[in-house]
Amino acid sequence: MDLKPQKLMLVISFIVSFIVLWDYCIMDYLKNLVVLFHELCHALAAILTGGKVQYILVHGNEAGETAIVQNNYSLSFFFVISAGYIGSSFIGAILLNRGLSGKFEKESLFITGIFLFFMVYHFSFIGNLAYTIGIGWGVAFIFISLLSRFLASLCLIFIGTSVSLYSIYDLVDFARSIHQTDAGILAFYLTKVFSIDNVNLQSLGYIIAALWSFISIGIIYSIVKLTFQTSKENIDKNLQILQKQIMENKIKPDVVGWFLSRGIDLDGKPLPKDFITKIKKKRN
Repeated sequence: MDLKPQKLMLVISFIVSFIVLWDYCIMDYLKNLVVLFHELCHALAAILTGGKVQYILVHGNEAGETAIVQNNYSLSFFFVISAGYIGSSFIGAILLNRGLSGKFEKESLFITGIFLFFMVYHFSFIGNLAYTIGIGWGVAFIFISLLSRFLASLCLIFIGTSVSLYSIYDLVDFARSIHQTDAGILAFYLTKVFSIDNVNLQSLGYIIAALWSFISIGIIYSIVKLTFQTSKENIDKNLQILQKQIMENKIKPDVVGWFLSRGIDLDGKPLPKDFITKIKKKRN
């Protein structure tokens, strides 16, 4: 049975719940995890560009800090500072993709737990919130991944939704205090590197923030959309099953024709156009 429609409704339910409950203290543990993912993306970008991560901290007020020793390439700083929001969107979208896909949920959640555990163990300090959050959530993910596919899928959708929404939600912070955000820091950096004096830092920060947001939304949409695309192999498989049922008189041809004329399957779900075309050719 295809559970994707039900899972999609679950995503929508999580989104509504997060919007309603975000400012309540019950969400603090989730907020801190989302901030940790943001900082881990900075750290990964630094490592990939040849930098060295000194430490990762989470301060508990929806703020974090990643200290790195960067190489001499100016472009690497642009990559590292942009990786916070864009990287969070990518990770969140991947987690959502795995949770919705119905494949490798347990393995995906297990790897996520190991990733959190490894990163905070090496780059954070005992006693700091980043260490506590990373170890706690990491162990929880590993434990859940060993229980069942359903729980692993539910957890991936829950975490994936929250992490994906982070960059979009943080637009509120951009509007309030652009100078204290990654976008504001990058705006200041760009004016210094290119010796630009007649540019309004706040306006440049807004442009960078908007660009990051568009990229983040595009990443989330593209990756999550993949889970709802029916592959050629699945179309052929469904065609064979339906054709077999018709041949065995389990489904009458006129019943099949009625559903096909409306573009839906026997469960009332929309059918891909390729599938409808193929089965009509087979019937003719």
